[in-house]
Amino acid sequence: MRRGGLVVALAVVLSLPPVPPAAAAEDCPPPGGVTLSRPRADDGDFHFTGGGWGHGVGMSQYGARGAALLGCGSGQILRAYFPGTRVADTAPRRIRVSLSTSASSLAVRTLAGAVPWRLCADGRCRTVASQPGGVEWKARVRADGSYLLRDGETVRWRGGDAGRRLKASLGAGRWGERIVRLGSGARYRWGTLELDSVRAVRARAYVNLALPLERYLYGLAEMPSSWPAAALRAQAVAGRTYALRRVQTHRGDRPGCRCDVYATTVDQVYAGYDKEAEPGGHGARWVAAVRATDGRALRWHGETAQAFYASSHGGWSESSRFVWGGDVPYLRAVDDRRWEAASGNPRTSWSRAYDARTLGSLLGVGTVRRVRLPAPRGAGGRVGDPSRGYGGVRVVGTTGRRTFSGDAVRRRLGLHSTLFRAGPVASR
Repeated sequence: MRRGGLVVALAVVLSLPPVPPAAAAEDCPPPGGVTLSRPRADDGDFHFTGGGWGHGVGMSQYGARGAALLGCGSGQILRAYFPGTRVADTAPRRIRVSLSTSASSLAVRTLAGAVPWRLCADGRCRTVASQPGGVEWKARVRADGSYLLRDGETVRWRGGDAGRRLKASLGAGRWGERIVRLGSGARYRWGTLELDSVRAVRARAYVNLALPLERYLYGLAEMPSSWPAAALRAQAVAGRTYALRRVQTHRGDRPGCRCDVYATTVDQVYAGYDKEAEPGGHGARWVAAVRATDGRALRWHGETAQAFYASSHGGWSESSRFVWGGDVPYLRAVDDRRWEAASGNPRTSWSRAYDARTLGSLLGVGTVRRVRLPAPRGAGGRVGDPSRGYGGVRVVGTTGRRTFSGDAVRRRLGLHSTLFRAGPVASR
């Protein structure tokens, strides 16, 4: 996800079993104030011990789960992680979701109903073909930017140009249900599938799905549907807020995709109909959470908030200034150790150990002699970026010494977050 040049990877959380009903929301305990243990690695020469998974800004999804299990409501969860914001009604919106930015062809199988294909330009469309239910067609982009619809070896239609979009209408209406599967991937039930040809270096097309924002949320796959209702509702509001902010920023014409959001961790993971149709009634639980919060989003002084979130923060969230630079008043450090401890998160604490030679190879200093994490650090001990005035990581090896940001070390070593400590493994 990108905000003012800031790149954020949203982590996809792990599915856990269904949970028992929580207590009443008035019993909600404060999010922090307890101590979390951090295990030390006992192999290798140097250890890295930390907690959480993700960037550490905004809402912790596992923290929300722990809060719900302790009896907190969705409003209490959101107020804790986005202090000073309020939940308010928003006007209905449509969103354009990028499914691909470089498709030369697209296999479309109709799983329910006949799907009409239309060629559109300047707000006007005409139907050019109807794909029967239960068959697969392939939509291709030709070298001149025109389109081709093929049923096996049979051409069902050809035409258009790079100034037009080829669209397939999905959803439910007087013609019945219309659901498609793209290739061997996800199923889609709502909105309009769009191919938008691009003649740059080679013939290719942006593939987008344009649909109402609430229907988009049905397919948002950022939290296991088996989690407590309060956590799901908090996620629905955060996901809606994030998406709405992107719609207001890009208005369907984001550079590089002609979309508002990507269907990946660049923005939010979107799984289409596969999310709402999850077996065992789980998908219905998620859809119920979306409906229970219909049209509700976080606001800050009249504007849509920036609702960042990640899998977990390891007991402390961090301010946007510390992580990315730039002060956002409601994205500040929050102690959520109590909620984290109750969450059942397998990554509340983690550790990694390295021999000196391997660590030095990964960090480019030969064989490591010393690792230091000088001050200042984040509120919970998160390791920052020296270019913004924080201590970072200083490494001394046999071929030199280097200073890294916490995020650079996280990426080089494959750590789950920048909330970590480092040092030599104690002698046994």
